[in-house]
Amino acid sequence: MSEVTSKRTVNPQAYSILATIYGNTGRPGLAAEYAKKGYELRDRVSESEKLLITNFYYAFAIGDLSKKIEVLKLITNSNPRDWSGPLDLAHTYRQIGQLEQSVTQAHEAIRRNPYFAPSHRALVLALFQLNHFAEAKDSIAQALQQKINHTDFHYVLYQIAFAEGDQAAMQEQIVWLRGKPDEYLGSDWQSGAAAFAGQWRKCEEAAGRAIGLTARGDTIEIAARYATEQSIRGAIFGDYRRAKEDAAKGLELARGRASLPRALLWLWRCAAK
Repeated sequence: MSEVTSKRTVNPQAYSILATIYGNTGRPGLAAEYAKKGYELRDRVSESEKLLITNFYYAFAIGDLSKKIEVLKLITNSNPRDWSGPLDLAHTYRQIGQLEQSVTQAHEAIRRNPYFAPSHRALVLALFQLNHFAEAKDSIAQALQQKINHTDFHYVLYQIAFAEGDQAAMQEQIVWLRGKPDEYLGSDWQSGAAAFAGQWRKCEEAAGRAIGLTARGDTIEIAARYATEQSIRGAIFGDYRRAKEDAAKGLELARGRASLPRALLWLWRCAAK
């Protein structure tokens, strides 16, 4: 099917949905590509759909969060029953550090759609970043009681367990991920925890597993991010040879939004020494 034929037949919102999926799973290059495709075709849909497509365009293609918030407020106020506006506002406010606003919007998203896991995820992540660990754990427990689950619940539980020095609870979350498509996240969590604890060799081993599990197919951007993140850690630990290798590996896997900023941070860190 040609590109022209494809654009005639595909609903522009389908591109935006793909952009959201890729953006939420750590693949910003693909997210930007599909957000642009949807935006190019926005004149073919209704005004409400056009707002949604424009929102994703600002989020993933342009990165203009102030414009994104303006669009989301229009979406939220124009339809009191729609949950997507408050949910995306919660996510965006969290991105810019307005965490109390994020909590408020997450509660509103849950009120409008009580059984949608991403709304509960938004609340849990905002509470976690506010260091409201007990409230975050309570929110997770309430969601799980309603048979609502999300991988990021387990990420938060892992991080809280790490902060509390509870190795058994950390391992529970790693075990939960086993056999799932995003099992590689467990290795990434472990590499970050080991780095924070000053355990460089354990950090290297876990990062190597994470990169190995993602260095193929449509997760290659994730592998590139992991490798370039590891290069920054290597520079911080003073292992400049390994840091250089990781930066080169990340850029070889995918030169883009996920890897280039981190590679530049690695270069800056090395230059500062």
